[in-house]
Amino acid sequence: MLPLILTAAPRIDSKDIKDYIALNDNDIEVDMASLTIRNIEDALKSSLRIRAAKHGRSMEEEARQILRRSLVQERVSVGLGSRIASRFAAAGGVDLPFVSRSLPRPAPGFGPAER
Repeated sequence: MLPLILTAAPRIDSKDIKDYIALNDNDIEVDMASLTIRNIEDALKSSLRIRAAKHGRSMEEEARQILRRSLVQERVSVGLGSRIASRFAAAGGVDLPFVSRSLPRPAPGFGPAER
């Protein structure tokens, strides 16, 4: 049996928390600046209006969500699983022995009982 080695949990980076909040929580109130975008094609504006209606949001909120998701995804270039693995890499892994497998037993029959 291998010994169990316990280590302290890795420190959570504030960037990870901000990324999670940006992707998962739309109800946080934060002071924000204004942005005006001029010369948008009518077709693009119509697409934004339709997309906002599908999501039950205003056009402004839909534009904010699109920008948030786009910029957070750009900033997070490594997937969540890879980031978690890198955090715990210092703790080391466990090498488990290979377990040979056998064929599964046949499924039970549901017909008349055999004697």
